[in-house]
Amino acid sequence: MFNLCYNTKMNIKVGKLIVFISGAITMVLEILGARIIAPFFGTTIIVWSNLIGVVLIAMALGYYLGGSLADKTQKPKYITQLLFAASIAIFLIVPIYKYILVHIGGSIGIGSLVSAFLFLTMPGILSGMIITYTIRIFTHSIDTLGKISGNLYGISTLGSIAGVFFTSLILIPNFSVRTIIISAGATLLLLSLLSKISLTSSSS
Repeated sequence: MFNLCYNTKMNIKVGKLIVFISGAITMVLEILGARIIAPFFGTTIIVWSNLIGVVLIAMALGYYLGGSLADKTQKPKYITQLLFAASIAIFLIVPIYKYILVHIGGSIGIGSLVSAFLFLTMPGILSGMIITYTIRIFTHSIDTLGKISGNLYGISTLGSIAGVFFTSLILIPNFSVRTIIISAGATLLLLSLLSKISLTSSSS
């Protein structure tokens, strides 16, 4: 049997929770992005196309970077670090989004595209890296590669679906943009802490 990973040192349940919440948070930010941009550029098909396009590009780049990193080194602690970095990237949206939208200018197409790029690119890249790196960490042999990747990508997609409905039906009608962004960042920060605790418990 061809070994792909020397030792996971992380509970698989924690890994599943990580990819689920990462997928959910990505969609929370995408749906919320429309709410943030709407007062300045509207909610036309152009705006939505830019939001979706930016998220997909960021995720694709994250998949590539996460896969490249995972092929070089398989250290579960990097999942913790990626989660922490993603939480910081989300927190940084709070102090800048109003300033950027007020000063961005330009047409609906260009303005919404640049806004979406500034708000969503880094969180999207880090989310893609987290998902891909987690899959690599939990793949112990080539015989289980298909099962593990399909399982975790499926869980991530379920998280994305949950994020769409939770944001549109519960979060946006009841909470401010600022509160939702801070909550999303705090969720990933807590998940980073849980990941670190899981690694500490496994190594003790």
